[in-house]
Amino acid sequence: MVSLLDQEIAHIQRVMRASLAVDATRALLPPSYWRHRLQRLLAGKRITQQQFCAIDGLLVQLDAFDHTTPPAHEVHAKAS
Repeated sequence: MVSLLDQEIAHIQRVMRASLAVDATRALLPPSYWRHRLQRLLAGKRITQQQFCAIDGLLVQLDAFDHTTPPAHEVHAKAS
């Protein structure tokens, strides 16, 4: 039986990737939104090691996105 937390993690995995796939200037939801949701899941009372690893992996993806994508204000400044 898949728990509600597992369903939430799977949902974030699917939607976060699509949300960030565009670029920093047109991301549907910013990395800060996803980071906040994931941190709320981590703060939950009981998560399994597998759930922790999945959430941690998503946070690593957000860190990589932040390091490889210039902030939107820099992109706009270069375009001006």
